[in-house]
Amino acid sequence: MPNCSIEILPHKNAAEPMRFFWGDSFETSNQFPLHINKYYEAYIYISGNVSYVVENNYYNLNKGDIILVRPNEIHRPVLHENCQYERFYVLFPKDSFNFLPADIPSPLDTINKNHQAHIVSLPQDKREKMLDTLYKISALAATEKPDRLSIYNRLIEFLCVINEFLTQPLQEQAQQNVKNSTLPPILQNVLHYINSNLTEIQTVDEIAKHFYISTPYLSSVFKKYIRVNIVQYISIKKIAYARTLLETDPNITSVCFKSGFNNCSYFIKQFRRYVGITPKQYVTEHLEVKK
Repeated sequence: MPNCSIEILPHKNAAEPMRFFWGDSFETSNQFPLHINKYYEAYIYISGNVSYVVENNYYNLNKGDIILVRPNEIHRPVLHENCQYERFYVLFPKDSFNFLPADIPSPLDTINKNHQAHIVSLPQDKREKMLDTLYKISALAATEKPDRLSIYNRLIEFLCVINEFLTQPLQEQAQQNVKNSTLPPILQNVLHYINSNLTEIQTVDEIAKHFYISTPYLSSVFKKYIRVNIVQYISIKKIAYARTLLETDPNITSVCFKSGFNNCSYFIKQFRRYVGITPKQYVTEHLEVKK
């Protein structure tokens, strides 16, 4: 089955379109690197031997589970083997609903406020209805002249389903996170430690000593589950934090040190590696979008 995608401009003044993607393809286990982006992303798992990493959480997935990723959060699917892999994802730019009056909240506000909620596991009836909506979108997107208004309306319907879940009591959302987290306790603790002490960490040895384990063991366990080198993981988290800082502080040297780097040349090199442009270019682009 071929993949399909479509872009929908949410309003005439939007800087970028919403992006919908459906894929059902054979993929290799190293196909999807850890990455960050500037959108709100809703990833919907369908099939394949796949787990998902987002920030300091690791999830085994059931068909129809939704992973929510906010701007500048690190994430990746983890393919445990080369396999047939089906999934949807939808990207929503930050300004998707800027056209709404001030007294009407954006559908993205609920996602932003519930920043600890990364997984949405709907009841079976709502899950099937949600999947039906997504398959209808993919069918519309695959036509020669897609009905963009119908696609837009169904994307809003999909967002409303997520918003309804996120308005549940926080303890019910927390139960979903606990139920789906399957990392060994030591690795869960390491991820939380990195998250809490990101800007102070300079070496992997520091983390290993804190938990009274060897550096080779820590590196081995981390790579086994997260499928990425722990040094790379820390570096990309720092870059994600730097991106957030640059949106309000254009001083690149200041942001370099605030985000936990101690060498500006290395910071710029890593920023370009993971973002695709230099910090200076990023600041310029962000200012242009705000105009």
